[in-house]
Amino acid sequence: MLTFEAAEIAADSLRRDMEIPIQAIDPFQIAQKLNIGVALSGPEEVSYTLKLHDRYPCIVVSEKLTPVERRLMVSHGLGHVKEREVTDFSHRYSFECHSPDRIEKGQSVHEYFAHVFSMALLMPRWQFNLMVEKGMKTQEIADFFGVRRVDALYRKRLIENFNKTLLSKTLGIDGE
Repeated sequence: MLTFEAAEIAADSLRRDMEIPIQAIDPFQIAQKLNIGVALSGPEEVSYTLKLHDRYPCIVVSEKLTPVERRLMVSHGLGHVKEREVTDFSHRYSFECHSPDRIEKGQSVHEYFAHVFSMALLMPRWQFNLMVEKGMKTQEIADFFGVRRVDALYRKRLIENFNKTLLSKTLGIDGE
């Protein structure tokens, strides 16, 4: 299974299992229901980190971030936590990495999973695609999902890259 698919399935499963409405996704509440702590750090610290506290994960986000950015960072942290659930006990990941041109340069498969998970949790693919097909502007889509315009653009690029990869695999073509 490709990384993109694994992250999408994990986000969709979480949303379905917790019966989360599309527009009301609150990663802070999700973390709380999953017994994952969320804490604010001082402004001098990094924007986000995932720590273990008394054997439980804790997502720490910087107080210097906007509320929208904090929401994104908590979703990203949830992606790292959920990623560990799709591994086997030898800690080898049960999905394969996209071809290197599909992942940002210097980005690990773990970061890619967390990015895709976060975007999929906040902006479900089927709903996102429907809005694009209806001709909605990027800013309208971003406003609907409560994300930044740049996040909606990134989500669109992730989906387009996945579609290219899927088409290439289906046709047996390597590369673009």
